[in-house]
Amino acid sequence: MVEGKFQADYDVSQFIGAARDHRPEVVIFNSPGGSIQTGFALGRAIRTLGLDTVQVRGLECSSACALAFLGGVKRVAEPGSIGVHKSSFSGMAWGDADEAVSAIQSATAAVLSYLREMDVDPGLLELALQYESSDIRYLSGSEMEQLRVTTRSDPDPLPAGPTAQPSAAPNPAPSSDQVSRSVPEPKRMAIIEGIDFYGSDVASGTVNSAILCGQECVARGDQCGAFTFNSSERARKGPNCFQKDSRGFLDGNQEAISGLMLSPSDPAPQPFSLGVIDPTSDLMIGVDIPGHDLSRRPHPSAKSVQACRLECLGDERCVAFTYVIERSHCWLKSSGEGAVNKVGMLSAYKHVRRFSPRIIPTE
Repeated sequence: MVEGKFQADYDVSQFIGAARDHRPEVVIFNSPGGSIQTGFALGRAIRTLGLDTVQVRGLECSSACALAFLGGVKRVAEPGSIGVHKSSFSGMAWGDADEAVSAIQSATAAVLSYLREMDVDPGLLELALQYESSDIRYLSGSEMEQLRVTTRSDPDPLPAGPTAQPSAAPNPAPSSDQVSRSVPEPKRMAIIEGIDFYGSDVASGTVNSAILCGQECVARGDQCGAFTFNSSERARKGPNCFQKDSRGFLDGNQEAISGLMLSPSDPAPQPFSLGVIDPTSDLMIGVDIPGHDLSRRPHPSAKSVQACRLECLGDERCVAFTYVIERSHCWLKSSGEGAVNKVGMLSAYKHVRRFSPRIIPTE
């Protein structure tokens, strides 16, 4: 793991020596950034060594750290785990105005050259320059994919059909009668903490609370039947309120607060239990679960950690999974016994969580 602030005088040969001694397959970061040149140097060293990079939301990787992350041959990152801002590209000291302009132009050219070298969309720089040094813009999963911040061997979108839906054991989640709106004018909303209504987005924006997100959904009328609010402070640097035409499917996420619009005739959803693999807390980097595979071959379409997680949630036989980062292989497991530490692997267990919706009036 690369930790701490990137100092301008850092000798990248230390990193190269450690990598050759320990032979890791992936690099993980916990850094607020720092020197751009150090970010460049670390990224190029990672690429030269043929290493992959992985980032989770529980650790920090922003500013110049984002540049180092781009060095990974294969790059896997959870939504909201990579942050960018202007200071990553313009944090230099200069004298007069002409020197300042020259320095900014030089830094911008250097970053553009680096992004092209790493086969990353130059639009990442354009996005970063919109945010001052006192602010950070954390990238969504779709933004990272579109800008090629993360890599995917599978060009198709994540599965949205029945196989991606979480299983609800031992007790069922709210039925379709409970979660669908029967009239276009809601009078109440059911708030569920710790649940993400995955998919079915019609609009997004940035607000300060789940209640305000719900009010925006109400204002949209019959176009919005549900919403999900991301309560993470990082999410406020980008969209954190996602309005939906329907609830999508239920995905456990401790940072999410979701709401379902209810008419006077709709029954209130009852407490329910759900099998979850929380993307913010349950992913274990460097852990393998050998054996117990549900198939002799890796899952044919789950080519990312997110897709692998969703496939496990949607398969009642699956109690855990292991993802091989270098090969983008997803192995669904019938048991989670015998876990061992192993570089280049990422594993997680499915567990049951209880949810209790609460009703709030919309008027």
